[in-house]
Amino acid sequence: MIKLIAALLFGILVSNTGAENITPYGDTCPLCGEYGYCKKQPTSKEIANALESYYSKKGFSVIILKRQNGRFIEAEVYRNNEIKDRILLDCKTGKLRSIY
Repeated sequence: MIKLIAALLFGILVSNTGAENITPYGDTCPLCGEYGYCKKQPTSKEIANALESYYSKKGFSVIILKRQNGRFIEAEVYRNNEIKDRILLDCKTGKLRSIY
């Protein structure tokens, strides 16, 4: 009974955080296949354009912060000049992950 109450309280707390599901876990870059494979590693410009297109369809804008070793790109996702998510994109696999 105590476990059930704890689980319900945890669910209520998590659901009230107001967090949006902007970048679902395991999502992939539009330039790569859904199984996490890019035939050719995209250029930084191609990735920037793909991320902007991907998030603009959802009503967000993107600012790229860092390019790490040519493989990872860190970016922030905004709506109405308010940060909504921070993401990491693995350019080799095309996987997007929220790190916020």
